[in-house]
Amino acid sequence: MLGYQTGAANAGSMIMTYVGGVLATIAWQFDYLVYLLAIPGLILTLLFVPKQNVVTQNQVVTEKKKFKIEAHEVLFCVVAAVYMLMFYLGPTNIALYFSEKQIGNTMTARNSFITFCC
Repeated sequence: MLGYQTGAANAGSMIMTYVGGVLATIAWQFDYLVYLLAIPGLILTLLFVPKQNVVTQNQVVTEKKKFKIEAHEVLFCVVAAVYMLMFYLGPTNIALYFSEKQIGNTMTARNSFITFCC
C-alpha cells in the first residue's frame, strides 16, 4: 500500500510541476492555479470517507492511551527546524545579496548557490 501511495504522490508531483510550468509561461501568477487540482480530491474525500469508525458488537472499544512527548524528541525537532531554516536561508537570499552589493551577475549567484548546497 505504501508503494501505491508513493507512486501516486510522485505522479501528482510530476503532473503539478508540468502544469505549473505551462501556466507560468502564460503569467507567473497563474502558477498558483495548479493548487486548484486538489479541489476534486477534497470533494471526493468529503463524500466517500466515513466520518466515524464503525464498531460492531464483536469488537471491543479500547480506551485511548495517553500520548507523552519526551524532552529529547522536542529538542530534536527544534534542532532540525533551526538547521533547515539556516540551510535554506542562504540559497534563498544569496541572489538578492549579490544583486544588492553588486558583486556579480546571475552566474555568480548560481555558482555560489551550487557551492553552498553541495
